[in-house]
Amino acid sequence: MIANVHTLPLQVLNASYDSEDGKQFAGEVEKVFLEHLTSPLIFCGDFNHKDIAGLYPKLFDELNLLDALPNRPSTPNSDARIDYILVSSNIEVLDVGIQPTFADHFPCWLELKV
Repeated sequence: MIANVHTLPLQVLNASYDSEDGKQFAGEVEKVFLEHLTSPLIFCGDFNHKDIAGLYPKLFDELNLLDALPNRPSTPNSDARIDYILVSSNIEVLDVGIQPTFADHFPCWLELKV
């Protein structure tokens, strides 16, 4: 399965995923992910949070996901990465990268063995 997502940036509502309300919202989002996603999985997108393994722990556990990208910024003028390519642990990743460009998010790429 291949899936893509752009989760709600809670800062537009003057909120944060790190708040109690934000964590509750993330829990509801995680339930939707688990209802619709299956393994093996490639799941990529703008998750609008710097620690999605901590935000969606059941997703990582139940689908055996690994964060394939290097731990460096995926947006300009930031020290955090909010874009991810997650893969099931049984998918062989050959190469990955984040390419800085003049855009609001840097292109992220993945090469895998089929």
